[in-house]
Amino acid sequence: MEARCKHGHSSRTHPSCFNNNGEPVDGDELQKDVKILSFDIETLPLLAYTWGAWEQNVNPVQLVKDWCLLSYSAKWLNSDSVISNVLTPSEAKRRNDKRITKEVWRLIDEADIIIGHNSRRFDIKKLNTRFWKHNMPVPGSYKHIDTLTSARSVFGITYNKLDYIAEFIGIQKKLDTDFQLWKDCDSGVKKALTKMREYNDVDAIIQEKIYLEMRSWIPNHPDMTVFAGVNGACPICLEAGSKRIGEYTARKKQYPEYKCSCGAIWHSSKFVK
Repeated sequence: MEARCKHGHSSRTHPSCFNNNGEPVDGDELQKDVKILSFDIETLPLLAYTWGAWEQNVNPVQLVKDWCLLSYSAKWLNSDSVISNVLTPSEAKRRNDKRITKEVWRLIDEADIIIGHNSRRFDIKKLNTRFWKHNMPVPGSYKHIDTLTSARSVFGITYNKLDYIAEFIGIQKKLDTDFQLWKDCDSGVKKALTKMREYNDVDAIIQEKIYLEMRSWIPNHPDMTVFAGVNGACPICLEAGSKRIGEYTARKKQYPEYKCSCGAIWHSSKFVK
């Protein structure tokens, strides 16, 4: 009997629905084999002596406490749970973030693709700093998607903050906080540290939802078929059964062009002319 994918297509009429072994491609199952990590971190601020409130230059001798990692939240794409942690009251008072930094390192090291918001300028540089501080090696290689960079490059949203984008596309909002929460965390207040972890968890969940809504628009999105080891599936979501919509014209050749149900438009590597 001829093999058919979950859409009812046969391998003869819809070869893009099947992998190199002639087996139906299931995007949901294939995504589980690609380690995609949505993550967010919070840090404790600098504490320093100054002689004014505006345009101050803080020299090292004025520094009372340097910044450190306060909490992290991460979520494997489409998983049902959030992985997170926060400093203990004792660790917060001493600004000892080695324990939770090791936890984040393991997650980053395991990931094939990481997703963050403003993560190129903030999260990754901050994490790399703490990895180096605590004598941890460079994590394994990964592809990096920054939804802030992507939003700025393709959209003209009035504000590009995570919370505003979430409201703009109609998903849940961040938890309300103020600077007092960070001050209480710095003082080791257990209730505040628990709330910070909850705040961080919601951010990681929102981050994943924004990515899923935005992914078909993301420039130079990593090709998921390379990670999954399949041909013919959507390179963004790995779903089979994309509809052919025409041809993609390169400089010297044309290729079949497809549109996936996730919204992505992609073209085959097999040219038509």
